Amino acid sequence: MFTLMLPCAGSSSRYPNMRPKWSLTHPNGRLMITQGISGIDFSNFDSICMAVLKTDLEKYKLRDAIYDSFKEFDLDFKLLELDEPTTSQSETVSLMIDMLDIKGSIFIKDCDDYFSVEEVEPDTVCVYSLQKLDEVIAKNKSYVDVDNNGYVKTIVEKRVISELFCCGGYSFSDANLFSDTFKKLQKDAKNGEIYVSHIIYQQLLDGYNFKIKQVDDYCDWGTLKDWNTYRSQYKTIFMDLDGVLVESSSEYFPPYWGTTDSIKENVSVLNKLYESGKVRIIITTSRKSSYKNKTIEQLERLGIKYHDIIFDLLHCERVLVNDYSKTNPYPTAKSCNLFRNSNQLGDLLK
Repeated sequence: MFTLMLPCAGSSSRYPNMRPKWSLTHPNGRLMITQGISGIDFSNFDSICMAVLKTDLEKYKLRDAIYDSFKEFDLDFKLLELDEPTTSQSETVSLMIDMLDIKGSIFIKDCDDYFSVEEVEPDTVCVYSLQKLDEVIAKNKSYVDVDNNGYVKTIVEKRVISELFCCGGYSFSDANLFSDTFKKLQKDAKNGEIYVSHIIYQQLLDGYNFKIKQVDDYCDWGTLKDWNTYRSQYKTIFMDLDGVLVESSSEYFPPYWGTTDSIKENVSVLNKLYESGKVRIIITTSRKSSYKNKTIEQLERLGIKYHDIIFDLLHCERVLVNDYSKTNPYPTAKSCNLFRNSNQLGDLLK
């Protein structure tokens, strides 16, 4: 058995005055927790187990949302509802193992980050290089020192000993051994949180081996600022057609709808946004829907990429209204005005 463990029983103190961070909505519609695991290769997993606070489930009515959101992974799913917050991620995992009777290998995944990784073997620490990040608070991470064969020599919390930091994915070959190790450390501990890195360090001392697995596409959502900065990369852009992407045209006067050339510089900007995978392009136009086929033929001919088109708009001022909140902060709507047939769309969007 290989079980994906999702301990989410913390207080989310770095996300104040809102529902638990793991339940926040990603721009693509998933929950943070399901987006966070979507880059994992599930081919060798048998089940997913998640632990949350019962008070959060009831206060924010999250129980059905959890079960519905995990259906996409098509794995056996178990939810542990805890009455009280735990002292650490390690304690949460230990409780999950004992209370859900988990056997075999486990893979612990943080709820507040994302990375992509191919098949993970037991006794592995997922790592990422500081050199690949533009911004990072290095002191908040744990780090590994490895030998030439990729085996962990030591693992240290909150102190930089190499460029490789632990990025929130840890596998263990024996769930019961993890729980036993935690209880041993808990018994001996005087003060302080017992991190997963402490479990690994103790098992290294006990003669067990761990290898590293370098991951790709790492995103850190540890704080609300991190999350909002990440979310700001995503956009839905409503883009006018005539005079912005193609030279202005008319139903009654030449040049006629569907006949004009593209404004190449603007189309290049639009297509790059489309290809980023983080922008949804909605073309807007006052062209009548009876011109739909001719318009689509023009877009295909000119190589203009988009997701959807809205026809039949009034030929006048357009106003966009969107709501904002603590989880979707102000401003959530912006507007740009571009002089007709100008090729400066790129500068405007900057």
